[in-house]
Amino acid sequence: GSSVEQARDLRDRLMAVLPALSRERAMRIASQVRGDRAPEHPRMAGVISFLRNDLGLTPEKAATLLVSAPLILLRSVPELRAVTALLKSSKLGDASFVAGVL
Repeated sequence: GSSVEQARDLRDRLMAVLPALSRERAMRIASQVRGDRAPEHPRMAGVISFLRNDLGLTPEKAATLLVSAPLILLRSVPELRAVTALLKSSKLGDASFVAGVL
């Protein structure tokens, strides 16, 4: 597996869990997170469903967020949930603010 193949594989998996991503945007994300640190498929799916369900982001917003902060995919959902809960409890605003912090 060359790194190009690895990035392509990751791109395809990303597009499978978040169809709102264009090929080009998915490739940009994949090239940021490939390598030894590349997230497992269930983890990526978990992070994306967290963005959609817990933060209430539309597919398009979730896609945009991942393009601007691809490393979110490397975090675990419990970690993301903890950060979000902390921010919500401190009354710091809505999901877009939370997403900005992540």
